[in-house]
Amino acid sequence: MFLSSIKKSARMKQMIEDLFEVIKMDHGDIKLNRTSINFLELCEQVIAENSELFEQNKLDLLIKLPQTPVTLELDGNQIWRVLENLLGNAAKYSLESSRVHFKVEELAEEVQVILKNISKYLLDEDAEKLVERFGRGDQSRHSEGNGLGLAIVDSIVKLHGGTVKIIIDGDMFKVILTLPKQLVDNIE
Repeated sequence: MFLSSIKKSARMKQMIEDLFEVIKMDHGDIKLNRTSINFLELCEQVIAENSELFEQNKLDLLIKLPQTPVTLELDGNQIWRVLENLLGNAAKYSLESSRVHFKVEELAEEVQVILKNISKYLLDEDAEKLVERFGRGDQSRHSEGNGLGLAIVDSIVKLHGGTVKIIIDGDMFKVILTLPKQLVDNIE
């Protein structure tokens, strides 16, 4: 019982810290430390860090990356967090023994990351609610998440001048993350 209280306290502390971070990001109180980054190498590193989680959940991660380097001006730590959150969610919440698709597409003005999987939980049909603070795909689910992960992803991507779009079609979950290739004038 004592350990349960410690775990609950730790989860509550993390949830409060995450909530304050989302609020700071949404109000522009966080400054990005942008540097020129090989985006594909960053993606490959995050994928490698999460590969064991995919193996544990018997998931095939299908990766499609451009053949030529893609260099972007990003805060590498923040974008790492975005990619790690998306891949971690896919590993935790995908139907066991299914496939997760991770694709990077370089377009004329932007780079898109497309991640899609089949959920092991029944998803609510309103995808927009998933990026709201404390939004959950399945309100009856009792997992370690606090409902702030996709809100943090959305806030970080917006700070970079990008967008996050979530599409739900039955049990298929798809997220399209878009980052501009050029710095946006109003973004520092």
